Amino acid sequence: MLRSYGSALNSYLTFIKTHDLPVEPNKDTLSFFTVYMSHHTNPCLVNTHLSGIVQQLEPYFPNVQEARNSLLVKRTLQKCMRMKGMAVGRKQTLSLNNLNVVAGHYSNSEDHNDIFSWP
Repeated sequence: MLRSYGSALNSYLTFIKTHDLPVEPNKDTLSFFTVYMSHHTNPCLVNTHLSGIVQQLEPYFPNVQEARNSLLVKRTLQKCMRMKGMAVGRKQTLSLNNLNVVAGHYSNSEDHNDIFSWP
C-alpha cells in the first residue's frame, strides 16, 4: 500500500512542478490535480491517489486533510466520475424458456444435487 501511496505522491509532485503550483496542498491544487489525473486514469483511482497524498503529506502539511475533504474537491471528483463513468452492464433476465431448458437438462439426472421440484 505504501508503494502505491508513494506513486500517488510522485504524481502529485510532478503535477505541481509541471504547472508551477505551490507544493502545499490546498483545495484548489487538489481539485486541479483531480481533474488532471481523471483525464489520464479512472477517477475511482484518483480517489485512492488523494488518500495516499494526504497520508504522505499530513506530517508536513497538517491542513491537507481539510483540503481533501473540502466541498470543492469532493464535487470535482464526483463530476469527474460522472463524466468518465461507464454504463452498467446487466445480464439479460432468465426467461421461462431458459428455465425449461435447465429443468429438462437436469430432470433425468439421478444425482441428488440435481433434483428439484418443478410445478
